[in-house]
Amino acid sequence: MRGIDRSDLEATLWQNPHAHIGDAGPRDNKNAVIHTDAEAFPWQGTARAVHVLRLFSVALGAVTVALAPAIARATAPGHPAVAPLAMALTAFNPMFVFISGAVNNDNLNIALTTLALFLSLRLLRDGLRARWVVALSVALALASLSKISGLAFYPLAALVLLIAAARGAKGEVKPVRALAFSLLALVGVWLAVAGWWYWRNIALYGEPLGLETMVAIAGPRDPVPSYLDLLAEFEGFRRSYWGVFGWFNVLAGAPFYIFTDLLATLAAVGLAWWGAQRARARRWDALLPPALLAAQVAVVALGVLSWTRQTPASQGRLMFPRGHGHRRAARAGPVGAAARALEAGRRDRRRAAAAGVRSRQPVCVHRAGLRAPAHRRRRARRRAPGCGQLGACRAAGLPGPHTDRSPRRGAAGHAVLARARAG
Repeated sequence: MRGIDRSDLEATLWQNPHAHIGDAGPRDNKNAVIHTDAEAFPWQGTARAVHVLRLFSVALGAVTVALAPAIARATAPGHPAVAPLAMALTAFNPMFVFISGAVNNDNLNIALTTLALFLSLRLLRDGLRARWVVALSVALALASLSKISGLAFYPLAALVLLIAAARGAKGEVKPVRALAFSLLALVGVWLAVAGWWYWRNIALYGEPLGLETMVAIAGPRDPVPSYLDLLAEFEGFRRSYWGVFGWFNVLAGAPFYIFTDLLATLAAVGLAWWGAQRARARRWDALLPPALLAAQVAVVALGVLSWTRQTPASQGRLMFPRGHGHRRAARAGPVGAAARALEAGRRDRRRAAAAGVRSRQPVCVHRAGLRAPAHRRRRARRRAPGCGQLGACRAAGLPGPHTDRSPRRGAAGHAVLARARAG
């Protein structure tokens, strides 16, 4: 932004003194600022800077959407139809689209923590590889620099490294040594990339996180509510995860929230059913990636609750950096089941088509007790790779061949090449 002249900021930023901030009841004065012709295209000055930042936010949202199917493939291997479903649940969340078009530090934090989650899943799958460890360390350091909620992923990252080390490091490095290197990389990269910012907070505000200063600016709660008191704000929190626009004063229609509540409920039931199935089958490895997502959601939810007790901040968008747990639940529910059913249908059709192709390949047929000369057997193998006896073809479920028993070059009883036709 240094190259853009923003000297017209005070003249352009015209606050609306009658705006109903946080109140969706009145039908007028929804805008917090008054928009003028100074914002018209081609943008100049402050208007250009704001639009450049909004385009940057859109690009960060695109990064998040692009990473969603990769995370889906890591948490639901063997179900390729789940990946586009994850992308759709991310890209078509109205609140996510709204925030991705605004100037907001949440967008960078969401993209970086999503990247960190993807890298963590790769570490769980591939073990402690240096490139994934360094990439995770950089992503988390930048996330903690974009917003202090990025720090919440560090305990989970350390747990991921511990599990990956327990599974064994790749290469010749011993697991204990690889774990020590990984933890040092996690801390060292944070000190190099983000440590200066937290030291600056100590110098300016006397605290590394600056929370007391932020609470003083936003306005503290008085009295401080209990966790039970915050249940009264859950409706606004729940709705704002899916779509409360403007300055928390523009609502969607009531049917939209009924639909999202139904979707979330069915997703929770589906996730519980999916987890019970895996636990009953003792497929603990399959439960590990969703457990990481669930732990991520839980840690951030506790942080949001703690922050909301200090200042009014019951906004569902604060869960977006960890929204992949919710989307994993939706994929495990009926929507995911429908996607998997469609995928199974496509897979069956592909198998049927492949069987049809195989059934038209040359089949090697031998008369009982007789063998063809060696050169005829080699020729048959070249023309019909992978084909066995007639009984093997029938055992594989392929239609029986129409065999031509007429003698050809050579004595009767030689191997005859027949073409099996479907039907």
